[in-house]
Amino acid sequence: MALPFIPALEIRQTFEELTETVTPRNKLCQLVGYMKTQWIYKRTCPPSSLSCFRQTTRTNNHIEVREQQLGLYRLIKALHREASLLPIKILLLKESKLRGRTRDRSTTAQKEIFPLWAEFKEDQITVQQLLSKVSRIHGPARHTDES
Repeated sequence: MALPFIPALEIRQTFEELTETVTPRNKLCQLVGYMKTQWIYKRTCPPSSLSCFRQTTRTNNHIEVREQQLGLYRLIKALHREASLLPIKILLLKESKLRGRTRDRSTTAQKEIFPLWAEFKEDQITVQQLLSKVSRIHGPARHTDES
């Protein structure tokens, strides 16, 4: 789902609009129920914690990879070392002398998503149009049969 790509204040209403046609006999009913109880209306996970609207880093994959590579205790030491470097890194970021690393695919997606967010903020596209366009960019790859 592309819901995290819209503003937090829009998530619940949009979810309700998207799922209002799901009936108890529909195969999506279980998924919708799960999403509603575990993500959309869960007090410990409000929409503000789901939304990645206008954010460049949207996952914690880089942390998970480090944890797999290092093991938990070595990861803790590495994180402590990184934390001690934060003041200098903040200074370098402010001076535009430090940049994060992103994959080419992520950079390409960001170049397409940020203008869409701007269009949405300027009321040029609706939340449904934003979701549709973002899902094409950030969703699973679709394979076409060209026989």
